[in-house]
Amino acid sequence: MNTTRTKHDNLLAKIAEAIQAGQYVISNHAYQRAKDRCVPAPHVEHVLLQGFHEQKKDKFDEQFGSWNYAIRGTTPDQIKVRVVVTFTDTGLLVITVINLGQ
Repeated sequence: MNTTRTKHDNLLAKIAEAIQAGQYVISNHAYQRAKDRCVPAPHVEHVLLQGFHEQKKDKFDEQFGSWNYAIRGTTPDQIKVRVVVTFTDTGLLVITVINLGQ
């Protein structure tokens, strides 16, 4: 658990590094939300690699003592999506997936 209130620098590079190293997990919640919202897992990864950091949507989670970061982008089939992630001791965790077109 990241128990600091300091946000990560170079967020998008850090996300890309975690994905390329295979050090990321899609939580059960995010997997179910992605499925419910018609966003396949490879499209979630695409948004994380090609999207932009939506800083105004970032939030510090007091319960877990870590930052949740919002990444917004478009899937290969042009669906606008927001993916919320955090970092754990073992890598990147995808918290939820939001289809902004629904």
